[in-house]
Amino acid sequence: SQLDLGFFDDTARAVRRMNGVIARTDFRVLPADLRPYLAIAGFYANAGEPARARAMVARWDSEMTDSVTRRLTDPGRRGILGAIAIAEGRYDEALEAFKNADSAGVKAPSLLPELQRAYFRIMDVSGVLDLGMRIISQAIRFRPDDRLSTISHAIITSALAISCRMSKAL
Repeated sequence: SQLDLGFFDDTARAVRRMNGVIARTDFRVLPADLRPYLAIAGFYANAGEPARARAMVARWDSEMTDSVTRRLTDPGRRGILGAIAIAEGRYDEALEAFKNADSAGVKAPSLLPELQRAYFRIMDVSGVLDLGMRIISQAIRFRPDDRLSTISHAIITSALAISCRMSKAL
C-alpha cells in the first residue's frame, strides 16, 4: 500500500489494499505495543483519509494501556495528529502538532519534511527555507556520502520557497 501511495501515485489502490489488510487482520492478537495503529493512521493521513486516520489513533488510544509505552510514543502520535491536520486543511494546527512533537523529543529527520510541508501550505517562505536548511544539514550529518539526498532536499526547498513567493505575489 505504501508503494502504491508513495511511488505509483495510486491513492485509491493504496487505500483499498490497506482496507483489505485491516479487514483480514485481528490486531488484538499482537501485543499492544506492536499493534500498528499509529503507522496505519499516518498512512491514511498521507492518503487524504483523515477520518480513517483518526479512527486508528482512537484505537491506539483505547487499546494502549501501558503508560510507559504511551509516553515513549507520544511525540510520534503528535506527529501523526499533525499529518491528520494537514489532510484536513488545518495547517496552523498541523504546525503546532509538529512543533509539539519536535519539542517532546522527536528529533527525527523524517518529521522535518512534514513540518516544512505545513509551512508551505500556509505560504510561510521563511519557515520553508529554515526547515529546508535543517533538513539539508541533517542529511549531510547523517549521510555525508549521500550527495543525491542533499541535492534533492535543496531542490525541493528551493521549489517550495519559489512557489510560496509566486503564490504571494499573485
